[in-house]
Amino acid sequence: MAVLIKPKFNVSEVKKEIADYKLKMLEKVVSILVSLADTIAEDLRTNADYVNHSYNLRSSSGTIVFRDGLIIHENFKLMGDGSEGLAKGKKVAEENVPPSGIGMMLIAGEDYASYVEAKDNKWVITGSSMMLARLLQGMV
Repeated sequence: MAVLIKPKFNVSEVKKEIADYKLKMLEKVVSILVSLADTIAEDLRTNADYVNHSYNLRSSSGTIVFRDGLIIHENFKLMGDGSEGLAKGKKVAEENVPPSGIGMMLIAGEDYASYVEAKDNKWVITGSSMMLARLLQGMV
């Protein structure tokens, strides 16, 4: 004998609830990433220990939060006379945003950033990326 079970809910309402929950979770993720991005951007500017000759390297350093190919938050700051570096940092960010997904990126837009870290053993971006890893590990 077969038992007929009839649901007392509307499937479209369930789908809407799931979609609403997913949207709330994505908004929460974005909020957390923006907070982390701002913390790390400040760390990039505060703890980088190289000498500022032109301020271009420091101005090119910052963070972005992206979602589905769009930058939804950025944290760059013009330091000294580093407008050229600021433009480079933002350009590097724009050129490297993936077309889908959600995430955060640390940027040092000047070509010589890795040279300064490697040759002079100075903190440009690596120290802040390690700090970010520790913060993320603490959240898990």
